[in-house]
Amino acid sequence: MRLGLATLPAGHRSFIKEHLFFLLFAAIPGTFVNTFFFRQSGTVATAAIYNALACFGSALVMHFSSFVVIKKNPAFLMRVGVMLYNLFYLALIIGREQAAAYMPLYALGAAVAGGFYWQGYNLLMQSAASPEIVNHTVSLFGMGSAVISLVIPVLTGNLISHMQGMTGYTVVFFLAFVVSLYTLNLARRIPVSHQSTSHNLIKAYHYTFTHKSWLLVMLSETFRGMRETSFPLFLSLIFFRYVNNELLLGISTMCSGMAALLANDLTRRKIRADNRLRWVFRACLMITAGFLLLFLNNSGGLIFGLSVFYSFMIPFVANPSVGIMYNTLQRSRSDINFGQTMAIHELFLATGRVLGLMILLQLSHSETLYAWGFLLLNLTGFIAAWLLHQSSRLQASEAAEP
Repeated sequence: MRLGLATLPAGHRSFIKEHLFFLLFAAIPGTFVNTFFFRQSGTVATAAIYNALACFGSALVMHFSSFVVIKKNPAFLMRVGVMLYNLFYLALIIGREQAAAYMPLYALGAAVAGGFYWQGYNLLMQSAASPEIVNHTVSLFGMGSAVISLVIPVLTGNLISHMQGMTGYTVVFFLAFVVSLYTLNLARRIPVSHQSTSHNLIKAYHYTFTHKSWLLVMLSETFRGMRETSFPLFLSLIFFRYVNNELLLGISTMCSGMAALLANDLTRRKIRADNRLRWVFRACLMITAGFLLLFLNNSGGLIFGLSVFYSFMIPFVANPSVGIMYNTLQRSRSDINFGQTMAIHELFLATGRVLGLMILLQLSHSETLYAWGFLLLNLTGFIAAWLLHQSSRLQASEAAEP
């Protein structure tokens, strides 16, 4: 097979197929969940708070699911997660015009579903037979996500924009519900794999706060998270406020996906272990310079351009940062449960995401203020890169010790 699936274990192929359909049903509503709440409430705050609650809540749920998997298995967590997403989309269909009034409950539902699903996903990826299988799997997911991001947003936006009121959103949520039901059937076919039975969340936290190189990487994830969620969300909502059209937002999302696809290919060929931090600093400088344009001009066209520009540049920051983070995780003690390690990491990352969302929300009341907000959050990229640099130096000195 061209994609090399025949060379993978049968159980792992089941996992790959399931997750590709997960990416599909998550992308069908995609960013339009945010515009759904924005249209009903008329304020950016509703979508921002929804994302903040969902991000932080998911990190907390991952702590709980890290204990559940000790009694169960990663496939069980993924099945529970997909089933909860089934219920989440069904609730959006039922809520319709009144959904914004119950936004915190929807955020809670998304948080619980994500906390179960992504914990199971992380553990299944970690339990792959070899690094080659992991790399091949990540490549397949990247290709699948790229294709989905190029096609689905435009189709979804076109569907919503050609129907009156909330009807288009209801149809989109129904399509996501149907695909998620099929995904649940695929999740049932993922074979059971056994994980560590140790209960060591306190030990994992102790290790995090007593090993400086580890803590520096976790803190860098907090600063990286401050920009990771807030920028795409606010750029899409500000652009939507200008154009007030879901199809145009879908086209913007498609163009951003094309830019990200090109950038990921470039990072694969350009970035190495010995130069990745230099690329992070360069990308942070270029992103900061680009967003300075907000002080000179502000229009829908500029926001569109910045969205595409940011999507192109951010892989040069995120990919090296994630690579360093995982390299550090692999150096942890073998008696620390990986699922609980990932839960702690997710809490650091989610804290940054929430802080970033709240900063931009407070500064979104005027064009000048949110221009300063974007500039402020851009500076966190430099802090994250400096923390990674310090952690890498510390790890190198530790490795050199006899």
